[in-house]
Amino acid sequence: MVKELEIFIVAKTKESSSTSYMEKIFPIEKDNIGIQAEILVLSENMKIGFQAVEKQIQAVEKQVQAVERHVLALEKTMDKRFEAVEKRIDFQTKLLWLVIAILVTSAGSFISFLVKNWQIGG
Repeated sequence: MVKELEIFIVAKTKESSSTSYMEKIFPIEKDNIGIQAEILVLSENMKIGFQAVEKQIQAVEKQVQAVERHVLALEKTMDKRFEAVEKRIDFQTKLLWLVIAILVTSAGSFISFLVKNWQIGG
C-alpha cells in the first residue's frame, strides 16, 4: 500500500509539474503569436509606407527632369536671343560708322565748297 501511495504521489507530482509547465509555456506561446501578428501588421504598414514614399520620390524625380528639360530649352532660347542681339548691335554699329563717314565727308565737302566760294567771292 505504501508502494501504491508512493507511485500515486509521484504520478500526481509529475502531472502537476507538467501541468504547471504547460501553464507557464502556453501564455508565452500565446504572447509570441500576438507579437508575431503585430510584427506582421507593422511590417505590412511599413511596406505600404515605403511604397508611398517611393512613389513620391519618383514623382519628384519626374518633376526635376521636367525642370531640367525646361532649363535646357530656356538656355537654348536665350542663346539664340543673345546671338540675334549681337548681330543687331553689330549691324547698328556698322550703320552708325557709315552715317558718321557720310557726315564727315559731307561736312568736308561743304567746308570745301564754302572755302572755294569764299575765295571766289572774296
